[in-house]
Amino acid sequence: MADIFVQKDVHTLTRNQSFLFIGDSNMRAIYKDLIWLSQSTNDSSLIPSSHLRKKLEKSFVGDAPIDSSSRTAGRDYRELRDYYSSENGSQITFYFTTRCFSSQLEERLMAWKDDFGSYPDVVVMNGALWDLSRWGATSVSSYKENIVKLFELMKKILPIYTQLIWVTTSPISSNVKGALILPKLSSIGESLRFTIVEANRYSSYVAQRFSYDVLDLHRVFITQMQRQCPDGIHWYPDSVRMMVNMLLTHFCLSRKRKLPGRISPSKSIHLRQMITAASEADKASKVEAEEHKKEESPGRRKLLKARRRIIP
Repeated sequence: MADIFVQKDVHTLTRNQSFLFIGDSNMRAIYKDLIWLSQSTNDSSLIPSSHLRKKLEKSFVGDAPIDSSSRTAGRDYRELRDYYSSENGSQITFYFTTRCFSSQLEERLMAWKDDFGSYPDVVVMNGALWDLSRWGATSVSSYKENIVKLFELMKKILPIYTQLIWVTTSPISSNVKGALILPKLSSIGESLRFTIVEANRYSSYVAQRFSYDVLDLHRVFITQMQRQCPDGIHWYPDSVRMMVNMLLTHFCLSRKRKLPGRISPSKSIHLRQMITAASEADKASKVEAEEHKKEESPGRRKLLKARRRIIP
């Protein structure tokens, strides 16, 4: 377990910061729960399951849809949502993508600064489920190529102050149900969970080669399968809150911000591992800074205030 965050912690941590979440419905759940946790009216409660199941709603506790497609969960499905808090100046945005890299995603990111005023301070992204289940016989090789293209694009467009956190895809069950797996492709359900393990390993390796952060949800939640919804893909609210706590713990450690301290590292092996990983990453960034004194290391990020606003 990571440290535990409540509303006042989130209010402080996200002050004047802009976050962009890119990924599938599980990433949307993290986006929603972070917003839910940030609001004082919710008293740090767990988000109701009904909110996690919805998509394309006109507003979720104050956010607004900016762009969307039909409700059909096809490969061309898109959803862009945005939330701005006037209380602490934070901006939280979600972009649904069915592929870790595509021309549509590239166009969206290339135009991000013009559309929103600046690139986000933090980008949190994952991708594998749709890539490996909806894009045909060459999905694995295409995924490996697209992961490299994605991080090449990020290196090209993101400013030095933007922190990119690659999140591994959470585990799925051997009996996946729902719209993700088409009836004619139902046979891949049993093998997909193993393919995801390899996809996570490869994407994490590439992310680290590009000096980006990696948050490994799969490693933790493979032991939490009892908290997964019956569809074998999504997660119950308490699991989603665990994911948010892991993300916020990673954020604090990477920015050298003080943790809330509601969980002692001596009582949580996962928290100890996160602290150790952050320490090792910090040492590595210092070595890199010494080798490239004339360049700013990704480990020495500048923090800028969120300047983006919801598009009318």
